[in-house]
Amino acid sequence: MGAKRDKLQKLETVLFFRRNFVPTPADELTGFEITHLKSLRLFNADKYIEIRDGNGRSYTYLCDVGSKKLIPAGILTDKLEQKNKSILAGAIPKGNRLEWLLQKGTELGVTEFHFCNFERSVRLDFSLERTERILAEAATQSKRMFLPDVTLYKDWEDLVVKIGKENFYILDPRSEVSFDHSKVRNKIAIIGPEGGFGSEIGKMQAINLPAYRLGEEILRMETAYIFIASINHYNNLLSFD
Repeated sequence: MGAKRDKLQKLETVLFFRRNFVPTPADELTGFEITHLKSLRLFNADKYIEIRDGNGRSYTYLCDVGSKKLIPAGILTDKLEQKNKSILAGAIPKGNRLEWLLQKGTELGVTEFHFCNFERSVRLDFSLERTERILAEAATQSKRMFLPDVTLYKDWEDLVVKIGKENFYILDPRSEVSFDHSKVRNKIAIIGPEGGFGSEIGKMQAINLPAYRLGEEILRMETAYIFIASINHYNNLLSFD
């Protein structure tokens, strides 16, 4: 008995995310999970599988050599609330820059991505299925308990109306007010497309959205996103117990 217990304690644990996962007696590995285990050369080995539902719950299973069946191991982590939020909002980066942003934002603790379209937007939509896969991979790498949420709005006005204009500010290199992280804590930056805001800037000013510039340099869209994600992460660390 002791030898078996020692063997079980030495088994590797592989983490997977399944958003909104609810365990059932018939749970098995998915095709993607089997492929990943084979790439790690762990499919033909005893191992533990940890499945996180993206909402703070974590379930652990024993999975035997070459088997798809998941055997409950009686370990459950339950964290139902995220202590701090980190929200990014704005235009959709083009090409593989979106994938890069989703990866790095997830690693930096972003909890919500809100994307919308602008007059000068180049990219207008994205694959939610592919986005979910990128988020899960990044969350696995960084050992997060929660998956970020992603929402697409038709335009910035739709975004502001649904969340509330009092929660937003804009990043605009034409602003005469320098960015101050202490003034924007718990606020959401709206980041415009490549080439900056178009005619919508007048409407933003009309509803009194505060505007700040990030120094003298003009940042790429995805660089501005990561700057804000880093500021949010820093502010959240200040309140970490």
